[in-house]
Amino acid sequence: MRAAIAVLMKLPEAPLWRFRRTEKGEEIEIDPIALLSAWLNGVALPMLADQHLSAAPKAAWRIEQLVGVVTGHFEHYLAWTIGALVELINARLTAADSEQRLCPELGGYIRYGVREPAALRLMTSGIRSRRLAHAVVAGLPADLESTAEALRSWVATLGVAGWRAFYSASASEVLDLLDFTRLRRRSLLKSLLEIGTVTVALPTTLFDLPDRAGPLALKAMPDEPRPAPLALYAGQTHLVTVAAQDQADLAAILDTGLGILVELDERSDPPSLLISLPFDVPGTSAL
Repeated sequence: MRAAIAVLMKLPEAPLWRFRRTEKGEEIEIDPIALLSAWLNGVALPMLADQHLSAAPKAAWRIEQLVGVVTGHFEHYLAWTIGALVELINARLTAADSEQRLCPELGGYIRYGVREPAALRLMTSGIRSRRLAHAVVAGLPADLESTAEALRSWVATLGVAGWRAFYSASASEVLDLLDFTRLRRRSLLKSLLEIGTVTVALPTTLFDLPDRAGPLALKAMPDEPRPAPLALYAGQTHLVTVAAQDQADLAAILDTGLGILVELDERSDPPSLLISLPFDVPGTSAL
């Protein structure tokens, strides 16, 4: 692969691979393979700049050069050309009845700066933070099935509090994870508007629910950084935090400002949250 990259870097279409100490200063030699390897291993851009461009005295100038190279070479040129080259080679191997294959996702790994299938799946599923993708993969169980649903389910089990604790997730990263973990092919808001009621299973048991008194309310947990986890309350008593995969859909309902009615269905196991549009239903309370 080193030889192939060397050839691709010399093609007329290749962006200029040049680094300087200052804007008009002497050039700095950087091995493309070494920089690409660090990029794939998840090294952050500021650290990449410090490691490979330490000869440039100004930090802002180091970052500016590195961002240009990462964007031009890794995210675009090399990702596309290596992806096309791998596809061509694999087609020839297939035609020759060979069982050998190059990694078909190699171009994607280069584009997103990751090296694990799960990290690539995260990046192509709406996770915008390369740092977050590497952090999630580092904490995955070794025996986790290599499917999108298994990954989605595992990440969802940690919840918003877990994402902040284990991944140091920022507000924007939490929003991305909420969207990633939400159940696909489902819109609670659409169902609520069409049929007037929706039901969501709660991540608890009837035995674990605390004693409750007062009207039920679904709301963001107070004193939590935004986006705060959603939870079910009875008066001021916290009953249960909503599962991560349901947070985005339920937040969409709350964001409409509809005067929904909330009740707890204790006939199911686990118990369910029943949300309906405001009709005269005994025993429910309007938000």
